[in-house]
Amino acid sequence: MAKRKVRNPPRKVTTAQQVVNDAPVPPVSQGHIDPQLQEHIGRQLQALYNEVLEEPVPERFLTLLSELERKRDQQP
Repeated sequence: MAKRKVRNPPRKVTTAQQVVNDAPVPPVSQGHIDPQLQEHIGRQLQALYNEVLEEPVPERFLTLLSELERKRDQQP
């Protein structure tokens, strides 16, 4: 008797847009956001920007900056 292959069901792929669309939306009254939600968003944005500020400047940008400074210094 031949063995039957068992197929796994296809996985559901979730895109970032689906995650955003499926997220619960807090009630907004007359254009105002709940203060706790506003504070949470503020903390998340601050954490994100702090990470960006701590990243090193790429070498190619440093090279471009030094070339620009050199050209600026050569102008009369």
